Amino acid sequence: MNTTAPFDAVDEFTDQSFKRLTYRVQATEHKTFDHCTFTRCSFSETAFSFCSFRECTFTDCDLRLMKVKGSSFTNTVFVKCEASYINWTEGAWAKSGLLNSVQFTECNLSYCTFIGLTLKKFSAIKCTAHDVDFSEADLAKAVFTGTDLAESRFLNTNLTEADFTHAVDYAISPLVNKVKKAKFSLPQALSLLAALEITIVE
Repeated sequence: MNTTAPFDAVDEFTDQSFKRLTYRVQATEHKTFDHCTFTRCSFSETAFSFCSFRECTFTDCDLRLMKVKGSSFTNTVFVKCEASYINWTEGAWAKSGLLNSVQFTECNLSYCTFIGLTLKKFSAIKCTAHDVDFSEADLAKAVFTGTDLAESRFLNTNLTEADFTHAVDYAISPLVNKVKKAKFSLPQALSLLAALEITIVE
């Protein structure tokens, strides 16, 4: 499917598969996508306003600078996607966080913003997440295994029981973040001591 306006005909899409769709720098609103798959699609700089994505999967898609104003994502999975420069705070997220399940695997999330969001089932596995802002977010039980978090910000972030196993280049202060029962791997875990201003002698 490569039409220039693939979402204009109807407002609801169920169990549909979109492959190699180029829909860059476009705008669509008030659409519902239920159990849909998007494979090798390009949505760079496209605005999805007040749309609903439920049980959808994006694989190998270009989502750079995508706009998500008022849109919701329920149990949505992103695999090997270029998903940088997205302000996820513009989306519609349930305050309880129970329906806010977004999962990223081997994606590029660099320069994204998640400030203040409640994403208790969030996962970013083997991702590149440079300069991402997680300040004030509730990421309890989140999974960051194998992810590169260079220059990403954690400030007043709830990381209770979060899993950072084999994650690298993170700078997380236990003084200004909740890290109770969180998992970290050595030697990267030693970076947690930086905020304590102590010296470790071999």
